[in-house]
Parts: sequence; structure tokens; C-alpha cells
Amino acid sequence: MKNIKMGQWFSKEEAKNIYPNVTFLGKVWIGTNVKIGDGVWIKANVMIGYDVWIKANVIIGRNVWIEPNIKIENNVEIGDDVEIGNKVKIGNNVWIWPNVKIKNNVEIGNDVKIKDNVKIGHNVKIMADVIIRDDVTIETNVKIGNNVKIWPSVMIGDGVIIGDDVKIWPSVMIGDGVIIEDDVEIKANHVVAEDV
Repeated sequence: MKNIKMGQWFSKEEAKNIYPNVTFLGKVWIGTNVKIGDGVWIKANVMIGYDVWIKANVIIGRNVWIEPNIKIENNVEIGDDVEIGNKVKIGNNVWIWPNVKIKNNVEIGNDVKIKDNVKIGHNVKIMADVIIRDDVTIETNVKIGNNVKIWPSVMIGDGVIIGDDVKIWPSVMIGDGVIIEDDVEIKANHVVAEDV
């Protein structure tokens, strides 16, 4: 792998010279100190920030924005038009559908499925074997007057299923194995220990 002195756009041919075991399907912006493992596919118009580590067998869709300080484990698929914020960790065998927005300091465990149009706020921890269905919002910043306050984290336990159109407010803890039905709103500062 050649040393990239500063971030820049690469054609798929140029990028292939830097990462020979990676398939590029279009122009990609690559920042400094980016490590990409074997068997990774990166589609067109992808921006990868600095200090990013993408392990093996990862597929990254079109128009994806990956901020700095990201770690993506093995066997991950990221759909088109996804935005991943700063300091995010994504575990093994994770599937992120299109149009997902993930803010800063989010940790996603192994074997997680995040479906279309999901918005995950700052400081959210999602454990293993979780399914988050379409149009879910996990909100951790709330506007108070002219200021935005980022609240303490939201924690989602192992084996949780969150239905369509669910809204989760800041400082919520969802216990292991909980099933949340469609169109539910979970208010701030609640612990959810049984199905809703």
C-alpha cells in the first residue's frame, strides 16, 4: 500500500494501485492513514475520512460519507447514501440499509441489521443481534432555545427488535430481548425491560 500524504480523490484505477485487493467501482476520496482489508468493494462517490480502518469482506454503497476515526469490522454491508459520523465502531456481520444516518461516538455490535431511513444520534450503544426496522429515530440531541444539548447515551441490549417508525428519546436503556412494536415513542430517561 502506498502512503497517502493527504486526502484526495482517486479514480478507480489509481485507487486499485494503492489497494490492490480492493475493488473500486468509481471515484473515491481517501483520507490519510486509511487501512482497507482484502475483499472490500467500494462503489462510486464514496468519501472516506482519515484514520479509518475497514477490515475484510466489506461492501460500501454509492454516495457514502465515512467520517474520521471509524473502525468497520469484517463482513459488513453499507447501503447507498449512508452517513457515518466520527468515532463510530461497527462490529462483524452488520448490514446497514440505504439512507441511514449515524452520528458520532456510536458503537454497533455484531450481527446487527439497520433498515432504511434510520437516524441514530450521538453516543448510542447497540449490542449484538439487534434488528432496527425502517424509519426509526434514536434521538440524543434536543434543541433547547438556540442551543442543542447532547444527552447521555442510549443503550440497546442484545437481541432487541425495534419496529417501524419508532422514536427513542435520550437517556433510554432497552434491556436484552425486548421487542418494540411499530409506531411507539419511548420518552427520555426510561428503562425498557419488557416488550412494548
